Amino acid sequence: MPQPQPGAPQQPPQAVPAQTRGPEDGGAGANGGRALSNSKRAEQNRKAQRAFRERRDQHVKYLESRSQLLDAALQSADEANRRWEECRALVDQLRVENAALRAALSQATLITPGPPPAAPFEDQNKAAANAEAKTDGAPTLAEQKNE
Repeated sequence: MPQPQPGAPQQPPQAVPAQTRGPEDGGAGANGGRALSNSKRAEQNRKAQRAFRERRDQHVKYLESRSQLLDAALQSADEANRRWEECRALVDQLRVENAALRAALSQATLITPGPPPAAPFEDQNKAAANAEAKTDGAPTLAEQKNE
């Protein structure tokens, strides 16, 4: 009686008369039929193992590429988080500076009440006009050339 292969499902022997068995069933030509059957089975096992190894290798390659994609996504997310933290720190710093400037402005307006400060470009225009008015009546170079 042949030894069952490990991991193969075990079936109880069938009660079939010996004269009805064919060569592939282990009957009259038992040695030749079994050898052929075993070689076919071994070939099927080799094919199945080869197919399994190929599927396993493909799955491993898929997992490796997925891992690389996830690593890249994680690195990108870490970089974005770092930039966000830098911007948040800058916003906090600017808020503190803004509060200090508002407090200083409030103190300055309490000390010297006066008209509200003009926009910077208006201050420059007024300064230029005042500079021309304070030339002590001396003609400018352009006026001297025209004379």
